[in-house]
Amino acid sequence: LIDSFNPTDAGELGAREMALKLRKESYRQEAERNGYSDIE
Repeated sequence: LIDSFNPTDAGELGAREMALKLRKESYRQEAERNGYSDIE
């Protein structure tokens, strides 16, 4: 599994992870602005 692991896959995974994190963060900020605090 490690032998077939592609560095570009890791980069793409990292980018996707970062995008998800940023989107989740913006959702949270939007929620706080709208008065919802139950969104984790």
